[in-house]
Amino acid sequence: MRSKFDERERGRSASKQHETTTKNVSEELDGQPWNSGTSKLLQVGETAHFGFTLITSKEISTIEESLLSNNFPVAVGFPSFILHIGMQGARLTLKWRTSAELKMLMPIEIYPADSLQLIELQTSRGMALTQRVFALRPSTYIGRVRLTIGFTSKASSVRRNLTLHYFITEAIDDVVTHEI
Repeated sequence: MRSKFDERERGRSASKQHETTTKNVSEELDGQPWNSGTSKLLQVGETAHFGFTLITSKEISTIEESLLSNNFPVAVGFPSFILHIGMQGARLTLKWRTSAELKMLMPIEIYPADSLQLIELQTSRGMALTQRVFALRPSTYIGRVRLTIGFTSKASSVRRNLTLHYFITEAIDDVVTHEI
């Protein structure tokens, strides 16, 4: 049975560990934004048009269907978008409506380059959905990882990017050891 003193000490220890982890991540980020910026310099008299698509969904449970029905690809990370070094069984499934005639551009851009390995496991193209399934293998890198997946459609040759963010933590055994 733990005393209130033990709980306070454990809280301080966890807090100190969190501060250390946050500090390390902050140092690693060095003030860099999560996504790389984009810009366009306009000359005098030049115009540019920009737009965005806002897709709504009636319920949380129908977000994927809302995206798919509007011809947007969907990414499903299993078990989540937080991975740990040495993790086995992590998967990324990309899916889109076959009727959208999207073409996924390879290779998938990974930043930092050697932080995560993707291995294609399966591609299936059905009447309704096209799916590509990848196994994810984190390296020894700890921190943020950005995947950029390009798509084009037959209707337009314009590249659209789907950007996914993962966070890789220490190996689970190391995390448990720090807590004990």
